[in-house]
Amino acid sequence: MKNILIVLLLMFVVYGCSRDVPCSDTSIEVGFIGFSKNDFDTVVLRKYEANSNYQHLVDTSFFINDSSTVYQSNHTILLNTGYQPYGIKAGNDWQIYLPKKQRLIPISNIKTEQNSIKCHFTITKSQCYCINQIYSVQLNNTVVDLSTVNPNQQAYPIFIH
Repeated sequence: MKNILIVLLLMFVVYGCSRDVPCSDTSIEVGFIGFSKNDFDTVVLRKYEANSNYQHLVDTSFFINDSSTVYQSNHTILLNTGYQPYGIKAGNDWQIYLPKKQRLIPISNIKTEQNSIKCHFTITKSQCYCINQIYSVQLNNTVVDLSTVNPNQQAYPIFIH
């Protein structure tokens, strides 16, 4: 009987010491179709407060055309905005500005889930990880459905023509 009580007490301690950990937001990767790599000598990424109609600037990042930020795959130029704090993620509105083309691309209204996972103190940090799925994004005032994209990808792709 004493052994059963000890086992029950240990189980209570293990499961009683759990915590909710919020899932991570993943980035949006932008692909440009029909553009030249020369159009990307400089790229300006602006981060705004969500739903502020691009009135409340939070941060600005500059990307220079090099193999780590701008790369070509067939007929698509891919812009790697990277990870925090530079990645295009939910919770903000964004603008990509291409000075050479004098083109401004607004990205807003990123619809995502906000989940958490219950982690016990015995679980390692890598086992206690989850990603919030992105359902849609507004690109140039058009809603892009991302609900069918595999949520375990490193980034969600959107394409600009």
